[in-house]
Amino acid sequence: MAFDAAYLSKTLCQMTLNQTRGLVGGCWAHDSPGNAFLSLEDGDLDVGGVPKAEMIHHFLVWDPCAKRKAPLAVCSVPLSKGFADKAVETSRGNYEMLRLVGQVLVQNDDCIAGLCFDAHGSHAWIRNILHGQLHAIPDVSVLQSLPWFKDLTFLEMPKHNLPRLPVKIAMHGDSPVWGLCGPCDSDYFGS
Repeated sequence: MAFDAAYLSKTLCQMTLNQTRGLVGGCWAHDSPGNAFLSLEDGDLDVGGVPKAEMIHHFLVWDPCAKRKAPLAVCSVPLSKGFADKAVETSRGNYEMLRLVGQVLVQNDDCIAGLCFDAHGSHAWIRNILHGQLHAIPDVSVLQSLPWFKDLTFLEMPKHNLPRLPVKIAMHGDSPVWGLCGPCDSDYFGS
């Protein structure tokens, strides 16, 4: 699964979702997920008080063994630019990104074998965790409160005579999960 953000124009638009007419374009947040879709059937809506999304975080999956790459969008989360700004060099942003990615991964039934992401500051803890570098996380105990990440265990790399990489193998249940940091945006994986 690859994930990255794209920037949006701040606006609310009409949309029908599950046969319900509503407005999309509001920011999703852990404490207010209902802002992402506002049903027009709910009566009085205060659209002026809805924080509008400035970016959308995409999650794409594909079969790496397939003859042709056919990525499938599995989740798109509208967020405020403040989510990313807080995330660049702060623990809170890394924590929020872990929580968001964990909520998506907890639904995958261990079908996802790895994560691809760029080097954005809010992805640092994800990279550190998937490489078994828990010493780089200021407070490892936060992992116990995060979906999916709380279930990870780590194996040492096999012994060999070559210089050792400072990584461990992340395991979710009986399945290894790799983390690849590199070019990652919707256009790159959509081609």
